[in-house]
Amino acid sequence: MAQQLIRFLRKLLGYPPQFSRTDGELTADLSRAFVVAHNAGDHLPASRAAIDHHADIVEIDLIARGDKLLVAHPRNAWIFSRIGISALDPEEAWAVASAVPAVKLDLKEASPQFVRLVLDFLAGREATLTLIVTYSGSVITEFEHQAPWVIRSLSVSPQSLARLRDDEPLLRILDGISAAPSTFTSETISWARDRGLFTMSSVVNTFAQADRLLHAGVNGIITDNLALIEAIGHHADTLPLLRPT
Repeated sequence: MAQQLIRFLRKLLGYPPQFSRTDGELTADLSRAFVVAHNAGDHLPASRAAIDHHADIVEIDLIARGDKLLVAHPRNAWIFSRIGISALDPEEAWAVASAVPAVKLDLKEASPQFVRLVLDFLAGREATLTLIVTYSGSVITEFEHQAPWVIRSLSVSPQSLARLRDDEPLLRILDGISAAPSTFTSETISWARDRGLFTMSSVVNTFAQADRLLHAGVNGIITDNLALIEAIGHHADTLPLLRPT
């Protein structure tokens, strides 16, 4: 109960609710699976914990305030502004998170001004494998034109996934999709595989649920559970998992 309260308070204050719990075993083939440390890049100690547990990818939330890029979830930024906590600077977050094979930028906005801030931030960082996740097809298109080296993933719901299936121009420039576990039916996973898209599920914190998804064919697991990170992680080269040749 105390641990659950601590995780709730950490989440409320904008810190990743990391914990370590082995509550089962993974029997799925992990050779093509990757693991993402959920929101770990928003908090330097959480990033370091994810690195220590061999995460393949560290996730960083990005928002904008005026002409400044910040590391925070929109909800957390609202709380920070009222209790006097400064959001993390992207340079600091990147310096630590980029020690893992790949960095995932969760883009919480989609305005042209925000996208420009992100593109400017990424200029000169091509040496680091970078994955963006956005709910906006126009952002995917902009990155395809302005930063084609970035791995492009669309966050989808069952409703937006139905629209995506008919959007051939967007499908041609997309690398993967991210969704809640319930969205990934066997038919959805098969369709994504046939389209050459990786699948990434958020947020999965138990071994049993992770094992079911991996057996079903989901490629990536996003988690707060450090034990799950350690069980799946260790890939030295994540690029073939995100953009297979």
